[in-house]
Amino acid sequence: QLGALQVYANYKRDPRAAVTMLLEAQTLGGSATAPRLFEVAGCRFDLGPELLGELMGMVESEIEALEH
Repeated sequence: QLGALQVYANYKRDPRAAVTMLLEAQTLGGSATAPRLFEVAGCRFDLGPELLGELMGMVESEIEALEH
């Protein structure tokens, strides 16, 4: 889910680039490590509080936008 949220955040910033990077990562399939797949997809393989905080802030903003 952390990867999916990062892909979504990337898509909101630059849809074309996000899709291109995701498709490139998918072509690697099982031939790459998880950290490498995240990197190619334009994401961070990180469970630290900084990234989690950024992603949760984005989710909260999205929920608020839907509620209004």
